[in-house]
Amino acid sequence: MSILPGLIQVESRGNACAYNAKEDAAGCLQIRPIMVREAQRLGIDFTLDDRWNCEKSMELFIAIQVIKKRTDPEAMARCWNGGPKGMQKESTIHYWEAVKKANSEHLLQTHKKSND
Repeated sequence: MSILPGLIQVESRGNACAYNAKEDAAGCLQIRPIMVREAQRLGIDFTLDDRWNCEKSMELFIAIQVIKKRTDPEAMARCWNGGPKGMQKESTIHYWEAVKKANSEHLLQTHKKSND
């Protein structure tokens, strides 16, 4: 199951140009500079400017999940939101619920469109 549609909806409402100045979070997945540094530390070719490219941002998300050996969608979402210890943070539970809901809505819309 891909949770990317739900993550993108929760993070930016699908807006690749979204920017949160308070956190310096940019793009469809609201990637902050600390995530860019972590990606580079892990050997992933990703720059601050790449945050504005939704395709590259999704590739980054997938690469991090593979490197971290995360296969559980809840762990993927909660660690994306709360960092490496996201599963231990109560604050990420609401985030996970929002991602699940957004992902379900996306799947329903996709299914409806394919049946029209």
